[in-house]
Amino acid sequence: MKFSRLKLHEKLDGNSHTFTTNFPSEEIKYIFKKVSESDTLRSPNYVFNEELMNNTLFYTVTTVEEEPILASLAWTRPMYNGIIRLCTRYCIVPKYKMANFGKGTDGMRLDTMDHIIQQMDYCKKLGHNDFFIGREDDKSAGRRTRKIAKMVSTYTNQHWNVSNEPILVTPSPNNPQAWQFVIYNNRKDFNYENILPT
Repeated sequence: MKFSRLKLHEKLDGNSHTFTTNFPSEEIKYIFKKVSESDTLRSPNYVFNEELMNNTLFYTVTTVEEEPILASLAWTRPMYNGIIRLCTRYCIVPKYKMANFGKGTDGMRLDTMDHIIQQMDYCKKLGHNDFFIGREDDKSAGRRTRKIAKMVSTYTNQHWNVSNEPILVTPSPNNPQAWQFVIYNNRKDFNYENILPT
């Protein structure tokens, strides 16, 4: 699939479109490929392997002037105890990471908010009502995460909480990146029974 080239000097605000599918579209494959080939990002997280496919409920993409730019997933793991993780594997095509594009910002990218809202809506149709978003935020002791939680609360019209400290969000307790601050709407009672030593 060929996608047109964006020019960074062009005004891009307002020209984005976000859509969600229950299968990996060509657009999300394109974004993940660009990210996985980048030397500066955590490449293994953006490869369509069996684990990623088995965990993912929905795939969300934002395009700008028909070029795929932003992607994320809604997914679950047994350890999440029925809670759905929103906006995970969040990534931007590397050359646009610092560019102004899409709907603009209000404490966070509003196109990212579209990802969260769409993923929630689709998951609710499957009967899910408990959601969380994980963020690495060690440098600001969770302050940035709390600001984002306020924005998510505003745009979803429901209150979101933030964990007081980083919580294990992947089954890799020895990996520092697996411990993240959690923004959650109802609960964060993850099941570590088969993960953490007793």
